[in-house]
Amino acid sequence: MAFHIPDLEVIVEQVNHSSETTDKSTNCIDKSSGMDISDVLQSSKCVINSSPLQDVETSDLGESVDDLDADDDADDRPIDTGWAWMVAFACMMIATIIIGYLICLGILFVEFLKLFDASATSTTLIFGVMAIVYSLSSFISMQVLLSRFSIRQVISCGAIITSLGILGSVFAQNVTVLICTQSVFVGIGQSMIVGPNVLAVSQYFRKRRAFAISLTNSGISFATVLFPMLCRFLLDTYGLRGTLLIFCGIELNIVVFSLLIRPLPPKPGDGGAGLKQTISNRLKVPLMEAHRERISRGDRLGSWSSISVSNANATGQPVERTRFASILHSKNHINTTREQGGSSSIIHRLHLRPEIQSVSTIMGSMASIPQVENITRRNNSESNKGFLALLKGLDFSVCKRPLFHLITISSCCGIPIYIYLQYLPAIFAEFETSDEDVPIFLCIIGALDFVSRLAFGYFADTGHVKISTIMIISITIAGINCQLMTFYTNYGSQFACVTIFGIFSNIYGTFLPVLCTEFLGIENLSKALGFLQIAHGAIISGIHPIIGLLKDTTGTYISSYHFIGALAILAAILHILEPIFRRLDNKQQTENKDIQLPRAAL
Repeated sequence: MAFHIPDLEVIVEQVNHSSETTDKSTNCIDKSSGMDISDVLQSSKCVINSSPLQDVETSDLGESVDDLDADDDADDRPIDTGWAWMVAFACMMIATIIIGYLICLGILFVEFLKLFDASATSTTLIFGVMAIVYSLSSFISMQVLLSRFSIRQVISCGAIITSLGILGSVFAQNVTVLICTQSVFVGIGQSMIVGPNVLAVSQYFRKRRAFAISLTNSGISFATVLFPMLCRFLLDTYGLRGTLLIFCGIELNIVVFSLLIRPLPPKPGDGGAGLKQTISNRLKVPLMEAHRERISRGDRLGSWSSISVSNANATGQPVERTRFASILHSKNHINTTREQGGSSSIIHRLHLRPEIQSVSTIMGSMASIPQVENITRRNNSESNKGFLALLKGLDFSVCKRPLFHLITISSCCGIPIYIYLQYLPAIFAEFETSDEDVPIFLCIIGALDFVSRLAFGYFADTGHVKISTIMIISITIAGINCQLMTFYTNYGSQFACVTIFGIFSNIYGTFLPVLCTEFLGIENLSKALGFLQIAHGAIISGIHPIIGLLKDTTGTYISSYHFIGALAILAAILHILEPIFRRLDNKQQTENKDIQLPRAAL
């Protein structure tokens, strides 16, 4: 059994022990029989806590590792200013391109029906399978890929995969091939673009996060205005296959804009925090069996020996199955002196007496600790590093929080409101709306959507109204509008319909990442989005076939819009239950802290 080395402060505080303290340390070592080095160091806490010198100020040793973390006010990184706005612009253009094509799928859907003479149920499988692929690959992108690669690398690869999928659709001869190209390739590429794109903006903004995300998502509004007209023009000029070929080239522009998303510089003080984490997470030194037996017999040895830690492996890679030579007891003291250069690390201010043979530094790696495991076992461990590195990015802790449960359930009911746009051309065709009016209506939706996103985003940052309240109002109005779809049979009523959709329908999804950050914290945003996209994909993949089935059964898309509207209203009702889930979440967090405190005291 191996334990983590305790915090660095435990070692630093062992300063100028009195003989009484040394006797107490002897008792602590006696009680540590069968324990490894981390257990013994942990047991030294009882010495430190009972020492008469425990109140000695450690400021003489320099700033501690925890003090290396800079305050947010002192953070000179481009947060909410400077390059952050360039990143917001790049993310807006990326959203414009990727969402623009997805919006055009509503128009292309009608062309697919004509080209392949397929039923609505079979053709909607394109959207259903795409949703499944998107959700599954989103989990991998947010949980694994982003822990191994930078955001712009992931987005660039996603753009290339999306373009390959559209290019493959040019040569499709039936719906089955179209499902493979559009659903699989485009779904994977979309998952590598949408989530990381939102995460990039969230990292670069704090005070203006709601406005920045709204600005980024306003790219969807631009896409709604520009791409339907562009798609109609391309279809009339070059036909379906020529249009797909041109869209293939347009999607590659995402690679260009992704290069503007520079990796955010590390926060001042992260170096110390990272080194501290290396100690607690990487340094595991179990006792040799022989020394376990000697300690269990009550043998007392002279000193700690053969511990040598160097900076040879600055990457902090874990040392596998290392053992340290002996744990020895003595009345040694760790003397600390203050160097002239106050900027040096706290570790380099530890000066040890000759009795402790070699503790040169605590940070870094265990490169100089003797390796006593056989080569075969080490090689087997090396072969599993790649797989373990992928699994390391997975973190399911956020799934246990009640607030995350609320967000997941409510958003699964609210996100389907976005489907209205994909089937709007089809239902207007039922009402015998002219083909020239449909792009105009989509442009109206895009223009109003752009203004409403920025307005609601700016209003949300003022703090006058809670973000969850804005989401409840918007999703309720959009749901009621879906229920009234049966009355939108002429040009005037259809104009009112698209106006309401343009103002309110996309606000819910725009503020969902902001709500996740508010409820769960920015550190859990990527993990939460990864799980949410799985849930959303599962829901969307099931809703598309249901919409096709309702259309084939009733002969109209009106019933499908009633179904979508009912889900939207249900989402609003679930969000009203937020106080209940928040109390449960606070209770859970308090219980977790109460559990962790006794463990830390051991």
